[in-house]
Amino acid sequence: MKTKKQYRNFQVRKEDVNIEDRTVDLSFSSEEPVSRWFGQEILDHKKTSVDMSRLNNGAPFLVNHSTDDLAGVVEKGRIDTAERKGRAKIRFGKSDRATEVMNDMADGIRPNISVGYVIKKFEITEEEGKDTVYRAVNWIPLEISSVPVPADHSVGVGRKEETQEYETEVVNVEGEQLVRSEQDEWGVRDIKGEEKPEEEKTLSKKNKNILRLKEKSLFLSKIPA
Repeated sequence: MKTKKQYRNFQVRKEDVNIEDRTVDLSFSSEEPVSRWFGQEILDHKKTSVDMSRLNNGAPFLVNHSTDDLAGVVEKGRIDTAERKGRAKIRFGKSDRATEVMNDMADGIRPNISVGYVIKKFEITEEEGKDTVYRAVNWIPLEISSVPVPADHSVGVGRKEETQEYETEVVNVEGEQLVRSEQDEWGVRDIKGEEKPEEEKTLSKKNKNILRLKEKSLFLSKIPA
């Protein structure tokens, strides 16, 4: 399964901004389900599920996820296993832009925070009459941003300017690897290595091209037979 960089939104309390130290302590992730184009996404918060190496290696604190608009740096990121949240301490830079962002956050003008992350492995569960749940059991937070308006999670796999795709493994709760097939609605089914008939391969290839176009255009209707 191919996925792009994903985003989640949170809010920072203005009282958590320390003007004197030029820092802010914030939450950047939780296990709250988010509706995606493929189903309900949940970020697992076991320490073994979250790769914090990028965040704890001087990850940027950006404005609007723009790498050209740097406001600070992530000093320390950690997983709060008790509350099932990701937390971080941000240190603001000393530029005019960084000071502006810090002051706006302290004044409650810019309360919205967004984390950019990629998912390396999903574990899915299905229950009749409900959306399929995709639990990210291997995911990597890459950066944290101050954003003026929270993103709408339901409109697609990522921001429109994101082009890089990542390979995401999909398994069921028994750990069996699942393979995306374009034969059904969103096509996740376990074919367990079985060889497809030639006519099914041809149909799958055609539907795969249709699916890619629909994903790019955020068109979420069923694939016609």
